[in-house]
Amino acid sequence: MVSQRGTDLVTEAPPEPAAERDLALDGVRGLAVLMIVLLHGFTPAPTGPVTQLLHNGGESLFIGVDLFFVLSGFLITSILIRSREQAGYFRHFYWRRGLRIFPAYLIVLFVSCVLLPLRSDPATAQALHAVAPWHLLYLQNLLAAATGPMPADLSHLWSLAIEEQFYLLWPLTVLLLPRQRLAPVCAGLFGASCLVKLALYLGGASWLTLYVFTPCHVEGLAAGAWIAAKRQIGGVRSVPAWLGAAGAVAGAALLLIALAVPGAKLFDRTQVVLHNFLASVAFAALLYAVLAMRPGAWLRRLFDWRPLRFLGLYSYGIYLISWGLVRHVQYPMARRLSAHLSDNMALLASGLAVSALCIVLAMLMFHAVEKPLLRFKDRGPGRRRATAAVAAAARPGETA
Repeated sequence: MVSQRGTDLVTEAPPEPAAERDLALDGVRGLAVLMIVLLHGFTPAPTGPVTQLLHNGGESLFIGVDLFFVLSGFLITSILIRSREQAGYFRHFYWRRGLRIFPAYLIVLFVSCVLLPLRSDPATAQALHAVAPWHLLYLQNLLAAATGPMPADLSHLWSLAIEEQFYLLWPLTVLLLPRQRLAPVCAGLFGASCLVKLALYLGGASWLTLYVFTPCHVEGLAAGAWIAAKRQIGGVRSVPAWLGAAGAVAGAALLLIALAVPGAKLFDRTQVVLHNFLASVAFAALLYAVLAMRPGAWLRRLFDWRPLRFLGLYSYGIYLISWGLVRHVQYPMARRLSAHLSDNMALLASGLAVSALCIVLAMLMFHAVEKPLLRFKDRGPGRRRATAAVAAAARPGETA
């Protein structure tokens, strides 16, 4: 009745409240995490024409991670560009990133690598212990690309590793490059990622390597960074005709593939390559359009919708918690309910219950752990001289 999907990750940590932030970008986050939640907990078994379409579409929702990558690339690059001339550039950046990412991440690692092994069989416990150091160093995606899937309870953390590896070098790149050259470099990085993926695909690499190996999956981050670079140079006032056309074609092709092609597309080499490329192009055009539209425009009203913004605020915690709850709570609950309901109704009922629990736990973790620590973001190394400059330079929508 249910399948194991542990390779999709929401990568953007929840933002701290900020009056000047573009709230529509929280809605974009909300859409991304909603895709992942629907993939893991609500993809029905194909029992008829309608459920077949829902099943086909659900199996393509791993592209939610690509939306997160595009948004993350935009937000972080925008901050880096603004802060290039400020004291403590590197220290400030890594201090903020650490406060955003580490607390919730370490909680999940503690539960997965310390508490869960206490109730697991010896082989599972040994596997979790063996990969824990790789996760602490954010190298788990490279291990997976080289040796195979991670233990199921940790298999959703690969894209955090890609993001952290990317941002290990990206601040130096932004600092050294003239602003006018940053956008071409981002475009070149996008193309290079696609070419590496194509070369490995033609060489027979596995679907997992094509999906989680860092050089294969930075096109979304590069696309978001390109938008940030263009915005800093000349603003984002309207979507370029070529980008609008490319986004429309990519989105239409992605929708057609999603609905027409059955099966677990994440485990298919060709589908992984197509989905990641088309999603990066379509989501880059979408984000560009959201930023270009004036307040009150239909697209901004869509992403200003409060339920989406709510999900976006807690998206990091929702993702980190949801896969474990789906595996250890929803799937067993669905199996019990299937004695009284159809499989799909059991999946729906258990999915709603577990999703509500997940949101509650994500809210608790954010307000009890993450938010209190974020109060120290302006007290880290090198911050005294830079705080006023950061506040003065802040622009709507660019809190990462």
